[in-house]
Amino acid sequence: MQDLLTTRKEMTAEIVSFKETDFDKRGTHIVYGKMNLHQWLNFFLLHEAHHLFTIFKLAAELKQADRT
Repeated sequence: MQDLLTTRKEMTAEIVSFKETDFDKRGTHIVYGKMNLHQWLNFFLLHEAHHLFTIFKLAAELKQADRT
């Protein structure tokens, strides 16, 4: 968890240094097609949240299994 928080702080420090024009830069996602940086950042946050939810859900299931 600490590694995740450290990486998030490093990413945030970089993102806040971007110029407004940087957010217009585009890249292509293999499934979702062309997205600008703003869209990529939103996609990343949703994607990461999905993985964190899965991890926490599995951890809760393991904890529950240990009790039985």
